[in-house]
Amino acid sequence: MVESKILINKKPIKYTGIFRIDELHAVLKRFFQERQFIQVEFKTNEVVKPSGKVFFLELMPYRKMSDYAKKQFHIEIYMHGLTQKVVEIDGRKEQFDHAEILVLSTLKMVTDWRQRFEGTGFYFLLRTFLDKFIRFDVIREIEDEAVKDFMDLQGKLNEYLSAKRFKTTDPGGERMRVREAE
Repeated sequence: MVESKILINKKPIKYTGIFRIDELHAVLKRFFQERQFIQVEFKTNEVVKPSGKVFFLELMPYRKMSDYAKKQFHIEIYMHGLTQKVVEIDGRKEQFDHAEILVLSTLKMVTDWRQRFEGTGFYFLLRTFLDKFIRFDVIREIEDEAVKDFMDLQGKLNEYLSAKRFKTTDPGGERMRVREAE
């Protein structure tokens, strides 16, 4: 049986403000392509309500580390009250999405994903013995790398979302809050 170990469970990122859905998706896609993950878009749902759209996206990218182990992300993105807003930035009017976003990220380490050690009780005992006493350093190294990737992903998402709150107005670095156009 496949053994799935949850390393980080549903770590949230909350944001309310302007952004672009296509840019948010591009940040995630670029991150996983750079790290050679196989991207799986598991579920997408959109419901239109009078207060705005409710949008849900579930991604399950994974990367095979060996024939025995792989690391897998489970990302759920909830957007409530999704509306279009026209915003004035440096005298130009641009269209953005506005919503309350909740991103829940989970990181799993999956071992024996090909189910090679499944036949009998002896194979299960052999797998457990190998994992605990012989391959523990390799497994721990893969877990550490997976946690590092997870923290990098959290940083990229926070960086993108916080960059949308402010725009640079001059080369000197003075920042100004984005104003909603009338």
